[in-house]
Amino acid sequence: MTNPITRGRAAATLCAAALALTAAACPRAGRPSSPSAQSDGAQVTGTWLHRQMPVRYTEAMTLRTRADSVLGEGTYTMEAGRSGNMTIVGKWNHSGAVSLDILRDTGVRERWSGTLRGDTLAGILTIAGAGAQPFFYVRQR
Repeated sequence: MTNPITRGRAAATLCAAALALTAAACPRAGRPSSPSAQSDGAQVTGTWLHRQMPVRYTEAMTLRTRADSVLGEGTYTMEAGRSGNMTIVGKWNHSGAVSLDILRDTGVRERWSGTLRGDTLAGILTIAGAGAQPFFYVRQR
């Protein structure tokens, strides 16, 4: 006959071992589970800032990725004090190409297309009805 105390200890030990193995298999928070787990999309994710002087124009956006899609929100501030919010939807690919459709709370639509180069998104911003211009965002850490 098996001793109930020994059987209980064996069950507890088995449960503890299963829990330890499960915890060991989970990735650590804030760190990819392996170097290959971080993709270019993870590099697009973050907070980006465009500041233009002397006209005192600032645009900040926070982007996140899911598969090849980019979603985000942001704010802008113009020289005359007008400020507001933006909604951002776009795409990225593994070669570093990024395209963003930006909708301001005023209804103005913008299209930014460019590339990710380290901590810089460098490209061209086209504002509906106003033409195109070079436009850069720098990652905020």
